[in-house]
Amino acid sequence: MVQGGVSLRAKRRGVLYLIAVVLFVVQVFPFLYVFSNSLRTPATAMRGFALIPNQFHFANYERAWSMAGMGHYFINSVVITAISTFLTVVVTALAGYAFGRIRFWGRGILFGIVLSGMIIPSQVTVIPLYIFLQHLNLLNNYLALVFPYIAMQTPFSIFVFRNYFMTIPNELEDSAKMDGCGMMRTFWNVMMPLALPAIATVTIFSFMSDWSEFLYATVFMTDPNMMTLPTGLVHFQGQYTYDWPLLFAAIVMIIIPVLVVFMFLQKFFVKGLTAGAVKG
Repeated sequence: MVQGGVSLRAKRRGVLYLIAVVLFVVQVFPFLYVFSNSLRTPATAMRGFALIPNQFHFANYERAWSMAGMGHYFINSVVITAISTFLTVVVTALAGYAFGRIRFWGRGILFGIVLSGMIIPSQVTVIPLYIFLQHLNLLNNYLALVFPYIAMQTPFSIFVFRNYFMTIPNELEDSAKMDGCGMMRTFWNVMMPLALPAIATVTIFSFMSDWSEFLYATVFMTDPNMMTLPTGLVHFQGQYTYDWPLLFAAIVMIIIPVLVVFMFLQKFFVKGLTAGAVKG
């Protein structure tokens, strides 16, 4: 159907493109604004909305890295996030495989109990976790964040793995059994290589959440030597004001690892999220 020389389909497509451009600008502008101000001087930072500074002060990143132990905070964040993300993938993949491929009594009820953890706010668990970790002498220890981070990511991650494993044809599993593979060997050698989209999805969500988590890191890590990057940002606050360029430079350095992980795994991301959404 053509109206005034322009088809209705073309008009709809134009509207969708316009909406996509607006959403892109809304999402990207804050990051560009932070990056722009990270290259300014304290006198010119936060002055208007111009994205291109008159002069580029890349020394802000060197100062931010050396100031207040950013390098030490970075190492703490890398260790905690790497361990918790790796263990989250392994543990929830095993649980997702059990829920998706193994029939046992009470499977549906137990899976519902696991999913109920998604509706529990992390703020509710802070005090019980603090008392529990205090009794175990784990405060100001990497494990004080690794264990809660794994528990926090478990419900959603099991959900993703379960849905994905349910989409894998039974013939592949039957063939592995005919070749003499046991359950664990079938899981590691057959199922896990096929579950790359689910692994990528869980890795991205777990990494992003653990890397930027603030509440648990603030309460459980009071020792300055054990602080992570988000909690380390408080050291950029002066007595009466902020050094905005250094603060923005530190924020950019926190964001970059998340962007790198997403760029490497994004091609599997959508497939891992939509697995099991369509039957047949």
